[in-house]
Amino acid sequence: MVKNSTLLIITAALLVLNFIDTYLTTKYINFGPLTEANPFMDFLMECHIGIFIFFKICIVSLFISFLWINRNYKIARFALCACSCFYAGLIIWWMLVILKI
Repeated sequence: MVKNSTLLIITAALLVLNFIDTYLTTKYINFGPLTEANPFMDFLMECHIGIFIFFKICIVSLFISFLWINRNYKIARFALCACSCFYAGLIIWWMLVILKI
């Protein structure tokens, strides 16, 4: 079982990684040469960048909060760890895109 202190670090990392992803998405998709693959998020970005940022940060934060509240359940702990790994991989992908490796 994952300890609460470790889970707290994983959850905090997930929030930070979401903010980094939001920033990189805004910079390189809205103001750069890339396009958003998610049609719904692309629609929000086309409507207004502020709506996109607000929606992305709020929805992910609400989801993370829901998982944190339910951290006593194994599935919630697993989801927090899995999402954190996903976002870490996403940031690695962003670094590869930015550095053009």
